Amino acid sequence: MVRLILKRTRHSVFVDDGDPDALTDLARAACERGDAALAIALHRTVLRAAPRHRAAVAGLAAAQAAIVSPANAERSYAEAIAREPLVAMHHGSVGAPERFAGMEAVEELVRAALAADPSHARAHAALGNIADAASR
Repeated sequence: MVRLILKRTRHSVFVDDGDPDALTDLARAACERGDAALAIALHRTVLRAAPRHRAAVAGLAAAQAAIVSPANAERSYAEAIAREPLVAMHHGSVGAPERFAGMEAVEELVRAALAADPSHARAHAALGNIADAASR
């Protein structure tokens, strides 16, 4: 059994990790909510177990197609971190950022990174840190 906590909805989903159709459905849902990294990982998990799983093959292609430009994503992310290095720290770290000047511009750069590459894990983490800082 795999337990996935959907952060945006705060719901838990339990999926039988031996059921390729269930994992493919979960991957599709992840892709639809903009989490290409999770979608790609789940589709690859299915394809390791069932290499000819048609829906997983198609889903993997769709999730990978969402990655427009890793180079542009990295540039936007690097610029955001150059403006406010603390947004690259993990949640709850000592020194996690409080509200800061230019927060909107940094968030815009991080969102641009995710638009160019929705699987950019560090940008996802930085966006979470920005949201955390904004809530303080």
